[in-house]
Amino acid sequence: MLSLGLLIIGALLHHWFTKSQEVAKNLLNLRAEVYSDFFKSFVDFSLNEDDKKQWEYRALLEDAHLRIVLYGHEKVVHETAQFWRSFQDGLLSYKDNEKQEEKIAEKLAEKLIPIVKAIRENDFKIKRTIPKSDIMLLLLWGDLIDKGKLPKY
Repeated sequence: MLSLGLLIIGALLHHWFTKSQEVAKNLLNLRAEVYSDFFKSFVDFSLNEDDKKQWEYRALLEDAHLRIVLYGHEKVVHETAQFWRSFQDGLLSYKDNEKQEEKIAEKLAEKLIPIVKAIRENDFKIKRTIPKSDIMLLLLWGDLIDKGKLPKY
């Protein structure tokens, strides 16, 4: 009788453990997808000047925001909100000249770094740091390639 009870408890524990692992794996996959969607839609929205496309990318960006709120790590939600709060100083009004545009692109990349770090540390448990210059290069590479410029950092 005791062995039957232990067998049932073992089977229940195994089922519970397997199910919780599957839920955690699915959540991590959802988070990875939404974070990727956020960065891609943000870049597409920022670099595209076609009004029709802007609305399409804005919708994708808003969808990513909703999913970040629903199942993003709380630190990532906070850092993403902080990123958008930084726009209150008129950060995106850079269309005046190319030199100012480059400066704004660097500021944007710098403001995205805390989101990248929060994702790496909290969702993927990666504690090793990446140099800021590497993160900025990877975040800005499309803009740099389009302008035919190599990074200075």
